[in-house]
Amino acid sequence: MIKFGYLPPGFRALWSNERLLNVVEQLIGPNIAGHPVWNLRTKTPQNELTTVPWHQDNAYLDPSSLNTLQPTAWIPLLDATVETGCMQMVRGGHRLGKTATHTCCAGGTWYVDLEEKEMEASLAVDLEKDVVTCEVPFGGMLLLNNCIPHRSLENYSDKVRWSLDLRWQDPTKPNGFYGLKECI
Repeated sequence: MIKFGYLPPGFRALWSNERLLNVVEQLIGPNIAGHPVWNLRTKTPQNELTTVPWHQDNAYLDPSSLNTLQPTAWIPLLDATVETGCMQMVRGGHRLGKTATHTCCAGGTWYVDLEEKEMEASLAVDLEKDVVTCEVPFGGMLLLNNCIPHRSLENYSDKVRWSLDLRWQDPTKPNGFYGLKECI
């Protein structure tokens, strides 16, 4: 894996897929690098530890990168439904370009947490109207940026839901990974 200096060919092919890169180019321009933070995730049934709370991806990064657009493709490896623990996003939560105050760590995990009152106050959203549930079929993807508040729901099915998240950015801008890894 890339965390050990090796990226399996299948992941490499997906990360550098021409169709994905064409979409990313429209967002960040022609200079494209893979962000060093990518994940292959499992969401086991009825397991609170794999239920990701509300957050913005920026909350995990060094503040030097808060103005760097980092598109993420979230790719479920089977149908992501409400039952299997799909994602939810907050419409318009990125418009102010702010990263709200997050707390750590949620429910005995390493996940940061964005409290709903903080989200509404800092990001000018209305959670009664702005939460969008994003069911994504196998073969689809969800594209989001590093400022959009999002979470995953609990998996109530009897299946393990696998997903992959891949990120890109302009390699001339800070990646926010605390100097630990360079862009790829």
